[in-house]
Amino acid sequence: MLKIKRQPGSLFTRLLSSFILIIILFISFNFLSYSFSRDMIQDEIIRYNHLNLDNTVRNYEAQFRLERKIALNLLFSPEANLLKRSNGSLNYEFVSAVNKSVKALYENEDLFIYNIMVMMSDMRYVIDKDGSHQSESLFSKYYLNPQYNESFWLQEMAQPFTFKVYPASTFTEKDSSKALTKRNLLPVMIKNNLNTKLAVIILLDGDKLFEKFHQSINPNFMIMDNYGQALFTMMDGSASSKLPSFPADQTYTQKDYNYYFYKTANETGFSYINRVPYENISTQFKKLNIILFSLLLVAILFSVGASIFISIKFNNPIKRIIESVQHFNSELPKQTQIKEFNIISDQFNSLLQTNKNFNHELAEKNSLLRYYSYTNKLKQIYNNAADTQETLFHDKPFQLVIFQLTYRKRFNEQAGFEQDRASSFFREFIQYNLVLKYDDPATLQLEKDEIIALVFIRNNTPDLRETLEHMKKVFDLDKELCFLTIAYSGVYRNSSEITKSYEEASSLVKLRRLNEDTQIIEHQPYECTDSAFSPSEAQEFHNNLSAGNLPQTNRLVQRMFDQMSKKQSPACHFAGFALSTADMVLKTLASLNITQHPFKGNMAPAEQLKECHTLEPYKAYFESFLSESVQLIKQKKEAYDPMITFAMNYLEEHYGEDASLDVVADKLNISGTYLSTNFKEKTGINFIEYLNGVRIRKAKHMLEGTDLKIQDISHLIGYQTINSFIRMFKKHTGLSPGEYRKMHTHPLNTRLQD
Repeated sequence: MLKIKRQPGSLFTRLLSSFILIIILFISFNFLSYSFSRDMIQDEIIRYNHLNLDNTVRNYEAQFRLERKIALNLLFSPEANLLKRSNGSLNYEFVSAVNKSVKALYENEDLFIYNIMVMMSDMRYVIDKDGSHQSESLFSKYYLNPQYNESFWLQEMAQPFTFKVYPASTFTEKDSSKALTKRNLLPVMIKNNLNTKLAVIILLDGDKLFEKFHQSINPNFMIMDNYGQALFTMMDGSASSKLPSFPADQTYTQKDYNYYFYKTANETGFSYINRVPYENISTQFKKLNIILFSLLLVAILFSVGASIFISIKFNNPIKRIIESVQHFNSELPKQTQIKEFNIISDQFNSLLQTNKNFNHELAEKNSLLRYYSYTNKLKQIYNNAADTQETLFHDKPFQLVIFQLTYRKRFNEQAGFEQDRASSFFREFIQYNLVLKYDDPATLQLEKDEIIALVFIRNNTPDLRETLEHMKKVFDLDKELCFLTIAYSGVYRNSSEITKSYEEASSLVKLRRLNEDTQIIEHQPYECTDSAFSPSEAQEFHNNLSAGNLPQTNRLVQRMFDQMSKKQSPACHFAGFALSTADMVLKTLASLNITQHPFKGNMAPAEQLKECHTLEPYKAYFESFLSESVQLIKQKKEAYDPMITFAMNYLEEHYGEDASLDVVADKLNISGTYLSTNFKEKTGINFIEYLNGVRIRKAKHMLEGTDLKIQDISHLIGYQTINSFIRMFKKHTGLSPGEYRKMHTHPLNTRLQD
């Protein structure tokens, strides 16, 4: 018996070499995985610092917002208002009331207030948590700081701002026993520009704010204002003076073995900076390297030993089988004395028979394979049957045709069978007509309502347009039940371009015009642009709908449909505009707390609009839809209580006066807060938004029907300055008053010409 020695070409050598190669591959994979994981860990550390800084910024910004709110509440409190009117003399009853409010705020630990002061510049007087003082005495004896003295605060009160945060500084405080206490405090001033005689100064405990809001193991933190001035810092002097530049398009940078994470708040504009030493990150990676390399060394030694053992155990049985095969002259006998060989012989015979059956079934299903091959090419699905696909897609010129089916409502009432069955009839008809004139065409149905045909072109083949026109005549016989959109691509010469041809035909299908006829589209006839409300038109539509103004609301929609019809926009643009408009109506109803639906039956607008194939059904649908919606809004408004009705009527009649929330609330003998909340709940919009809407509506009437100057109109409708009027008018209409008057004075404006 021939013995097989372990030589360079032996099975054992190749097995062992394969195992060694696999080990090398796994080692390489481990190195790559480790490198990737290390980068991922570094990214996670950076991400953690980002999240930590985001949380710090969010907390600080919320705290500044809260401090501003409580200070404004204090400034506009009844007691403070009485202090403003004191005319140079103090009423200690009012001073005591303000002092109680200040104490209440000071005792709230969540505000982190070390002291809060109400400063009166005309009387040089300050009310704080400990009582009332002369401002010169307070800042020179009790709260000593070389920068923040009495003259500094008086100068700041004259500056044009309402909220300002100053750099934190050390204040020396003297108590009644003349003991000195030093505190790192963050000063904040809040005042009213219309009355600079009264201001609120809040001294925040900077250290407590830092401990509460900056939850990080790295205490190197800084806040800078818009001008790059440090408002608060926990960095040492050398680090804070050597800050790198902070690119606006990044969130962190690196300098001198330090990472600098930074973020600029949108509300205050402050920049928050956190410095993380690079050594904190590198130390973690050193520990990780030692652990992973130790594990890798053990794994390599174990893998090499296991490879040698498995190769020997696997090689010996195979060696004996090969010797047996050579003994039987390379043929496996049907029966032998060796049971295992009989099993192998039976298995080989079974495999041969299975192979014959498989080839027979493969031949029978070649058509199905061809279908899926075309499908895979269209959808760019790659599988192991690459050779088969290349054979089926031998490069030759072809065109791709898409037949998109649209079933009308009466189809389900008259056809007597399902749409899926009708689609299969269409596919068979298309395939039959193409086979008569072209070589080996393919017809696919990837969607319920979409049939795709691949037509291969030769020199003597008929023109594709003529073939499609012939089929269109047959399709038109059933246009009362359904119609088609037929789009075909140009000629392509490479099978790899089949997806490109499908995308071209799909884009042409979207150019279908708005009618109920079968259309054949072969090229893009014009520049196709979307049709939708402009921002000003959308705002006008929302305002008129919310106000229950059906004629104006319906006019805006009908005008847009007419413009689209004039421009011969594709049907998909009509459908898109209709769906977006219906969605705007439903959102408006939801904002007004209206739960009833404006559409009839259980069909949502998207389902009902599918039956609109011409301009008139779209118009008719929205006339009914908007009418039902406006009726629901009017019913909602009719349910308003007398208080809201009085408020709305008062604004309609006194829009040119000081019709503020407090004025109307006084008329009703209720608080402004209660009126604001109830007005928002009943009408769906804020009180001031409703007032501005009334004023802008009156202004539009004046601009259209009178020759009054814009400044005169501004005063007539209640705006104190023309700039405020222009800004509000442009916000509501998207145009300045002058542009609006010009547009509505000349009928042949740019918008109508479109």
